[in-house]
Amino acid sequence: MRRVCLHCFSLSVTICLLVVTAPRIAAEDAALGQATSSATTTVQAALTQAETYVQAEQFADGQAVLKEALKQGTRREDRISLITALVRVRLDWGSSLEQQGLRQDSFPHYGQALTLARDAKDQGLEAEALENLGDAYYGLRRYSEAIEYITQALAIVRELKDQEGERRHLISLGAVHQTLHQFPEAAAYYTRALAVTRESGDTQGEAL
Repeated sequence: MRRVCLHCFSLSVTICLLVVTAPRIAAEDAALGQATSSATTTVQAALTQAETYVQAEQFADGQAVLKEALKQGTRREDRISLITALVRVRLDWGSSLEQQGLRQDSFPHYGQALTLARDAKDQGLEAEALENLGDAYYGLRRYSEAIEYITQALAIVRELKDQEGERRHLISLGAVHQTLHQFPEAAAYYTRALAVTRESGDTQGEAL
């Protein structure tokens, strides 16, 4: 009686399985690739459409487009892009209200932008939202809140080694203290701002 080689038998079974399943796996991979490509295209379309709305100052429409895209359960990278765009919309919306003299109405937008930026772990946008909040509080003469938010922004830009942001926030803090007639504190911030400007080699900023 002829003995069956178990190794050969196992190899034959494996080959048969590969022949049977390979087309199905290839089809699944292709479908997955198409779905990913389609989702990315949808995200890009949403980002473009939202930007168009923002340029026309139709902020609510831009926000709605981005939120709808987020509901589609897109990839992590796409979700971060959408959330980042949402932060931008809320910041621009708040700035627009300030320019219209509606500073008080800008706070919910800056606050939401801050929350979203933190969720996305985008420190640059977080610092920008904090700066906008600080500037808005300064405009309302709520100086303690202005100092609080600008100081938080200053800490972040220092961590990011953003010398331009650091210089800007130091000058803002100097201005707040100067307004409060706290001249030694104001001078200290201005001096530090000058030092940062010189460190960066920005001669134009030093003249300012």
